[in-house]
Amino acid sequence: MIGWSVRAAFATLSIVAAVLPAHADGPSAADWNKWSQAAVDAARHEVSLWAATARIDPARCKVNAVTATGSPGVLKSGYKFGSVIRDKLVSLNAPGPVAAAWGQVFAEAWQTWESNVTIPNLPWYPAFTAFPGPQAPPTPNVPTPLDKLTSPGRTAMKEAGLTQSITARLGSHGQSSAAKNAVKAFASDMSKRFSVFLGQALIMNVLGSGPVPSFKPPQAPAGAVVNGSCLGGQLSKKSM
Repeated sequence: MIGWSVRAAFATLSIVAAVLPAHADGPSAADWNKWSQAAVDAARHEVSLWAATARIDPARCKVNAVTATGSPGVLKSGYKFGSVIRDKLVSLNAPGPVAAAWGQVFAEAWQTWESNVTIPNLPWYPAFTAFPGPQAPPTPNVPTPLDKLTSPGRTAMKEAGLTQSITARLGSHGQSSAAKNAVKAFASDMSKRFSVFLGQALIMNVLGSGPVPSFKPPQAPAGAVVNGSCLGGQLSKKSM
C-alpha cells in the first residue's frame, strides 16, 4: 500500500510538472509584451510632458537678416525624463533591474537627440532682411517642422539604436527570445512615432529681434538685422 502511494504521488507530480507554464522560472512572452506596451505608453506620456515646455534657448540662438542659427542644445525643455517608465513597469511586476534599465536607456536616447539639436540657418525672419527701423522688435518665426532642426543624436532614437541599447543594458535579463522580441517591438513603435512627431510638430512663436546697424535714413531707410537673437516658442503638437 505504501509503494502504491509513493507511485501515485510521483505520478501526480509528473502531471503537475507537465502543465506548469514554461515561464515558471522567468517572465513569459505575455509578461514581456505587457511591459513593452506599458513602456510605450509611459514614454509617450513623458514626451508630452517634455513637449509642453520645449523652447529655444536665447543663449544659443543668433539671428542675422532672415536667418536663425542655433548651436547644439538650442532646444530645451523644463521637463527632464525621469522614472515614469521604471515606475510603470515595476507596477506591472517587472523586475527592478529590467524596469530601471528600460527607463534609463530611453531617457538617455532622448537626451542624446535633444542635446545635439541645432537650428541650421533657417529662414525664420523674412522681415529682418530689410527692416525699416533701428531695432527689429520681437517677431514670431516662420512655423517650421521640428525635423528641420537637425541633430546627429537622432540615431539614438532609431529602432536599431534603441534595440541595441536596451538589450545591452538588460544584460542577462534580456537574453530570451521573448525579451528580445518585446524590446524590438518597443523600439520599432517608438522610432516610428518619433519620426512622425518630428514631421508634424511645428516649432512656432520663437521671438526673434535685433539691431539694424545699417539703418540710417534717409540714405538707408531699411537694413538687415545683425547679431540678433531668438528665444522661447512652443510646439504645435505635444503628443507622440
